[in-house]
Amino acid sequence: MLKRRHYISTICILTFSWLTSCKIPLTENQLKIIDFVNKGDTLIFQADNGNRDTMIISDKGTYLQELNPIFGNTWYRPENAFIKFYNTNRDKGQYYDLVHIYGGRTPSQPDRLTIDIRTYYCFLSETYDSLGEKKTEPNEINGKIYSDYFIRTDHCSDCPVDKDSCDIDKLYWSLEEGPLMYVDIKKQKWTRVK
Repeated sequence: MLKRRHYISTICILTFSWLTSCKIPLTENQLKIIDFVNKGDTLIFQADNGNRDTMIISDKGTYLQELNPIFGNTWYRPENAFIKFYNTNRDKGQYYDLVHIYGGRTPSQPDRLTIDIRTYYCFLSETYDSLGEKKTEPNEINGKIYSDYFIRTDHCSDCPVDKDSCDIDKLYWSLEEGPLMYVDIKKQKWTRVK
């Protein structure tokens, strides 16, 4: 009987904490990061050597993290945002995060922003509450001049390079248009054409 009361009390406490937990929404500036694309859109990048890399946007949205009373904070539910894609040059059943913003677990923690281009094994870059280093000097990318963009670098730029690697060294990103160009660790430039 005591076990049953304890079990019911635990369920009631968890339900109450879930209902009364504080939600931590993402800011407007953070949500702008996923505004450049919609579900069903296609992103095409072309390399200097003529190869193409095509990504189809399969999903986009926001959600609240589930509470984890054992390992996490039961009082805060951070909002997350994501864009998922599949690559036409690879298995269509494989979906990857193009962008994933993980909300901070408390109001004082920064949000973690992950960008993943091509496949999970080729480029994964994380920063906190930022798209990377902001640049204002003009740069021409695919015939257009950009003077307000970001550059992200690979989180492991000193790692040894495998001969078949497609790791990315630099990623150029605009808030209005999303990824503009990336340069792989073999110095091959991939420019977005659509």
